[in-house]
Amino acid sequence: MLVALGVGACASPPEADPPIKNKPMTGESEVGSTSDGGAVEAVGDRCADAPVLTQSTWRGSLWNADAEAGGACGRGGPEVFVRVSTPVRADLEVEARGNGFTPRIDIRDRGCDDDGVLACATGLPAQVLELAAGAEAWIAIGIDPADPRLEEANDLEGLSFELTTRWRDVVARGDGCGLPGQGRCETGTACIAAADGSQRCQTVLGDTCASAIPVVLSQDGASTVTIDPASPHDDAHAHSCAGARRPEAVLLVSWDAPADGGDLLLTASSEAADVALAIRSPGCLAADERACVDASPAAAPRTLQVDAAGLASAFVFIELPTTADARSELGPFAVSLALSRP
Repeated sequence: MLVALGVGACASPPEADPPIKNKPMTGESEVGSTSDGGAVEAVGDRCADAPVLTQSTWRGSLWNADAEAGGACGRGGPEVFVRVSTPVRADLEVEARGNGFTPRIDIRDRGCDDDGVLACATGLPAQVLELAAGAEAWIAIGIDPADPRLEEANDLEGLSFELTTRWRDVVARGDGCGLPGQGRCETGTACIAAADGSQRCQTVLGDTCASAIPVVLSQDGASTVTIDPASPHDDAHAHSCAGARRPEAVLLVSWDAPADGGDLLLTASSEAADVALAIRSPGCLAADERACVDASPAAAPRTLQVDAAGLASAFVFIELPTTADARSELGPFAVSLALSRP
């Protein structure tokens, strides 16, 4: 399962995907119930009793809710919980609108355990990519503990909110794609015309770490790689300074460590407009990030340099403009790579 704040792509650019749509569901929602003592309590206030959503839009309330699990996103304040599940592999997007306040929401995959938070948002949709078939997720809806609405509200309606869940199917490698409502190709693939004329999800070189373009550098050597932003790419990685909603190309740069064990520097640079760079090593995880430089609206030199001593390879990420028009206008550009002694 992949997590991201952006939307992935099927059929060339990511934004060409069919939008995540509400699946038709039925059912009535309720915002509160009465406990044995007669006090009105919020539905879903206890995570263990979180209701399973049977409709795409649900109304709830934070009135009389507790902070059982530390608040949505672990930031304090009262919260309520609901549960959702999917019979097929799919992306999940969740959005909440409050009555006079801005709800905070998170999506978890381990029930009430806040260590399992996959995505968090305030005022914007939260999204999790590629939930497995049969997967279940818990959604926490909360409010900032300093929000004056907590003092102003005096009934269920005063802290009511509307929660909307949207699902988009994920199409596996080799399966048909490109038709409205089919969903998007799984990460690492794009919707490309096959030999028989049909459109199928196919692996794209350099789309993810698993299919990274190999580049071999010698000591004190350099190489230039040309990136075509119009080729199909996904948005599989988010970095500390860039990456959300940006399709990317991924390079796997490797080299032989010096025999004397001396220091090495790896340098990556580009002058292309609206292009960000990031380096991870030795692995592809976010925790492996070594350096990151954000995009600049105008063409200008941007350079990353990392200590390569003791390393044998690194992933270099080239984060492309967010829109297809911007990528087309940019055209092919160069990324320079070099290995040197400090």
